[in-house]
Amino acid sequence: MKNRLFLTLAALGAALLVACGSGGVPLSNFPALTATEGDAPLTLTPPTSKSPAVFSYTSSDPQVATIAGNVVTFVKAGTSTITASQPELGSYNPTSISALLTVKVRTCTAPQVNQAGTCVTPPTCTAPAALTNNVCVAPATAGTFVSRNGLSFMPATRIDTWTNASAFCTTSTINGTTGWRLPIQAELTDLQASGALAGQGWSLGATWTSSSSLTGAHNTVNLSSGAVVANEVDGNGAYVSCVR
Repeated sequence: MKNRLFLTLAALGAALLVACGSGGVPLSNFPALTATEGDAPLTLTPPTSKSPAVFSYTSSDPQVATIAGNVVTFVKAGTSTITASQPELGSYNPTSISALLTVKVRTCTAPQVNQAGTCVTPPTCTAPAALTNNVCVAPATAGTFVSRNGLSFMPATRIDTWTNASAFCTTSTINGTTGWRLPIQAELTDLQASGALAGQGWSLGATWTSSSSLTGAHNTVNLSSGAVVANEVDGNGAYVSCVR
């Protein structure tokens, strides 16, 4: 009788194992996904499962898509395998199911360009800055950048109008950084008087400032003599030094 009971219990255990699946319960309804780079993050819908265990998700290629919890973020165009996994819980074995995610390239209409999955309009650069990777980058200068009172001054080596000079400073990446502007008169006057420009390769002539008392004209400071010319017409030429 004991042997018969043991055989009955063993058969019941085997039946339960088959019912739960030795490799875990079958999962379904986890289809392939298609997205476009730059799309909003997507909350994943868990597969259908008889197990109550909580799903976790992974991406085979984090450069294409990353996952935090159950939210997938599309990083760039490509493919990645998204895997939904359930851990062991009670009589339910661990199990998983995978789906292919395809992230398509975002197509932009000119003049916009694709920048990290987003369509953006490239900035308008002021010469001699040139567009590089959608950024206005100023060329290297022959002179030396000079620091004074916590400010960094770009070498004055070329002549331009005030309008172009101001636009160049404010829109360009200079020496690897942004946030430049034309100096005010007091800053250039102090720089000239300090003697810090000696031997730095600067052109020591009349140089634009942002200081003005008239519309359409701005003051210049001569970096050799320190002389100030008030209200030089913006369309005239003077040397350009940007500061940040």
